[in-house]
Amino acid sequence: MTRPRRFWHVSDQGSKYWYITQGAGYESWGNTRRFGEGRTMGSVEWPDPPVLMVSESIKRVVDFPGHLGFKVVSGRMRQMLERLAPDAAEYLPLRFEGPNADALPDTYWAINWLRVMDCLHETSFNVDRKGKRYVEVPVIDPAMIPGDFVLGIVKHFEPLTLIRNDLRLALNKAGITGTAFFKVASIDRPETITWTKVNWSKPNR
Repeated sequence: MTRPRRFWHVSDQGSKYWYITQGAGYESWGNTRRFGEGRTMGSVEWPDPPVLMVSESIKRVVDFPGHLGFKVVSGRMRQMLERLAPDAAEYLPLRFEGPNADALPDTYWAINWLRVMDCLHETSFNVDRKGKRYVEVPVIDPAMIPGDFVLGIVKHFEPLTLIRNDLRLALNKAGITGTAFFKVASIDRPETITWTKVNWSKPNR
């Protein structure tokens, strides 16, 4: 009997260590959706010199620091991901400024996700009163995920970054810091779907 694959949502722990300096870099990359298109950037789009990250104080160095615009990983975490999820992402160089920035013990890279999974089950979608389709709570269908998928983002719900359970366990075993893992509702496990949709047909009271 084949053991079912399990997926989790991987996120940073929420601390905001660095941010993009104001100016052209911020306007272009501070809140872009470009990182969720599954296309490489390389030297064609990514600026040279690279995007500048600044911090008022670098007190704690982690492998997966929080950032609003895009995900950032340490060189150590990048090496693990390239080995265990080789086609998951493109890694783009960054520059750093601020107190102790020159003392960072590792390089850091911006992640451009290359695997975008169209794996949300129809259960996820709802339609509001204006007829606009939206995702209320994501529910994945593992049958829609290729067998070689290990790490990437979910189409139609970009904040959801899926990670296969074996990679999650490997990151924990290696002591990778800054990661937070959350269970994902899945159609093959009805007990994980614990919410009900908004019924827009009912009048407001």
